[in-house]
Amino acid sequence: MNLRGIAVASDTVVTQMTEGSTKTVGNSEKIYEIGSKHKVLILHSASVDITGVPHQLHIAEWAKTLGDAKPTVQAYVDSYRAWVATETRMVTPASEVRLLHRLLNDHYYYMK
Repeated sequence: MNLRGIAVASDTVVTQMTEGSTKTVGNSEKIYEIGSKHKVLILHSASVDITGVPHQLHIAEWAKTLGDAKPTVQAYVDSYRAWVATETRMVTPASEVRLLHRLLNDHYYYMK
């Protein structure tokens, strides 16, 4: 029993989309620290990116905006949601359209 924290582990396999096809890649980080002030880790699974931006870069840019530690995990979630809703450098309308097309195509071929 450890009353000081929680152990976090993950595999290293991610899926990468490239021009309509998928590629499975190993040895990718999925657990990210967001700074020494914060006792929270960020984890992701499956795809290696969000609208073409690697998770690692996306999370690092959000983490730069955090400042002091948040009082709850929900406060981190709210902070991330607020940031991603206004972030225009990394999530562009064109990247969102590409993601939507990819998801619709994947769904179509799955249903077919």
